[in-house]
Amino acid sequence: MNYRGFPMTTVKYKKNFLTNVICKIDFDPELSIKNEPPSKFQEKIKKDFPHLVENELNEYKTSFSKNENVIESFRAPLYVFKDSKTKAVKVINLSYKYLIIEFFQYKSFEEFVECVRNVIDVFSELYEISEFSRLGLRYINEIKINKGNPFDWTNLINSSLINATNDFFYNDRSNICRAISQIILDYDHFKMNFNYGLYNSEFPNKISRKDFVLDYDCYTANIEKKDSYEYLNKFHEKINEEFEKSIEEGLRKEMEGENE
Repeated sequence: MNYRGFPMTTVKYKKNFLTNVICKIDFDPELSIKNEPPSKFQEKIKKDFPHLVENELNEYKTSFSKNENVIESFRAPLYVFKDSKTKAVKVINLSYKYLIIEFFQYKSFEEFVECVRNVIDVFSELYEISEFSRLGLRYINEIKINKGNPFDWTNLINSSLINATNDFFYNDRSNICRAISQIILDYDHFKMNFNYGLYNSEFPNKISRKDFVLDYDCYTANIEKKDSYEYLNKFHEKINEEFEKSIEEGLRKEMEGENE
């Protein structure tokens, strides 16, 4: 343990509460896929993502004309590549301005980042993109406990993350529908948006179930493709560090954690 009581060693878990793990890259200039479907990209990734669904985005563009802001709406294609036609656990979303790789069942960072690397390498080569306007990595943990007081997270969640809600609204807790907080952290070379709290899977109803969200989103701007994998590792290390600070031994036991 370090001086704040948080584990210094890396913990590997047999179970997790992750519902979404997401890598997103934004790029500028925009891709010309509005009129040209990404058939070559599809061919390169079809082994792991054989199923394609074509959707549309409702987009808005603001221009300045005759001393007025003019907002124009238009529809843009969104190509969704899935590993399964029925219940996909890995998905790619490709639009004219971003690429998203998302896992709904997460086993390890090694597996995830290998998939991300393969997809980004193919994408960058085909579209000759060597720099991203934004790179992000996001981990969403939706912690659901089947029994107990929905406001009592003793030995599960760091008390600092729940005390403000419990103390300030102690006499009014039965009326709470949702209690989410956000902290934005700047680590010089990248930032993290940390959202946490009683998200309530039955919202807008009042809280009756024991649900807690830990949502970590690391990102940086204007990054070269060759540096992106180093930053994904940095993001993962920071997210892992913050996650360990956010939880207590009871939750580690629930996830069957083991020191590496």
